[in-house]
Amino acid sequence: GAVHRALALGATFFDTADSYGAGQAEEWLGRALRSSAQPKDNVVICTKFGNRHGEQGPFQDFSATYLNAAVEASLRRLQRERLDVLLLHSPPD
Repeated sequence: GAVHRALALGATFFDTADSYGAGQAEEWLGRALRSSAQPKDNVVICTKFGNRHGEQGPFQDFSATYLNAAVEASLRRLQRERLDVLLLHSPPD
């Protein structure tokens, strides 16, 4: 797939977010990296958090409580022990 090809061509930085496909992008990236025969020692993953969906629709949440839950969920979906970069996703000015 695309991630395997990117690794073969020397890509080392991957950007994603917990809200892309409601977490599916992180799951796909995690599976692709895990199954790749290419070296992954120098791969850097950047993910974002803060955009949530509730009964009233989308909203932003940058609270410490959600930060902890979002990081744990991202680590699980990405099948990693650490995040290299974590950004606030479209924070208010």
